[in-house]
Amino acid sequence: MSDWYAAATFYRGRIAADPDFDVVGDMFVNRAAWNRIAERPNSWPELVKTIRQVFGVSIDDAHHLILSHAGFRRLAQKAIDTDASCADYVRRGIRRGSMGNVAELKGDRPVIRLTWRAPPQRL
Repeated sequence: MSDWYAAATFYRGRIAADPDFDVVGDMFVNRAAWNRIAERPNSWPELVKTIRQVFGVSIDDAHHLILSHAGFRRLAQKAIDTDASCADYVRRGIRRGSMGNVAELKGDRPVIRLTWRAPPQRL
């Protein structure tokens, strides 16, 4: 069983016990692996998979849920600013239109947006 699937199973159980449980906040505070996004390029896809599995949402909505947390927004921007391949990935996504809803180009620098057109829907 992969880490993201185990994490999703764990968090689905937490939500079943307490519907108001803050999954994203808990992941930020208690899971050191997620706090090192800039150092672990595979962390972002694992985080998105976990959020999608827990909430049953699209990739775009998972991005919104994650980046609505100020801590994750800071870490994602740090990864973009310090990892050239991460910045290239976001830049390509913005130009293709797949990431335009979560990031924008300021000159050639990708910057995480602080607001979105519509809030994500949570289950």
